[in-house]
Amino acid sequence: MFTKTNILMKSIQKIILAGLAITAFSCGNDDDNNSVDSSLLLKKWYYVSDKVAGETIPYDDHEPCGRDYSEFLSNGTMNDVDVFNCELFTENYNYTLNGNQLTVSDSQFTQTVTITKLTATELEIQSSYDYDDDGDNEVVTVVYTAL
Repeated sequence: MFTKTNILMKSIQKIILAGLAITAFSCGNDDDNNSVDSSLLLKKWYYVSDKVAGETIPYDDHEPCGRDYSEFLSNGTMNDVDVFNCELFTENYNYTLNGNQLTVSDSQFTQTVTITKLTATELEIQSSYDYDDDGDNEVVTVVYTAL
């Protein structure tokens, strides 16, 4: 069965490879330029769209009975929730935040993405991977909203 979780896992695995290549380690005042307020991350983030090559692709896998989301908790865990046929399917991950680099992992993979926008109601993460399976990497921004 082809579900949102399967799509997300495929995307996450692609982002992992690209994200590992862009993870940066810095010191001094440079950290201030790339830091985000981690307390703003601690909530449910609902998928809105992907931005790829100047095009916005709306997320269309929400169901009338519920919306898919990722939830970040203060204990360093993230729950990725897929609503399918009005049932909740949850994948659990660990996460760390270093500046604007968000690393999500479980026992099988680790993925690092860049947070490009984080406000009380908006989250955007960016990475580079082969979004359309054409053999070329695209810069992909995933847009979320908090209700």
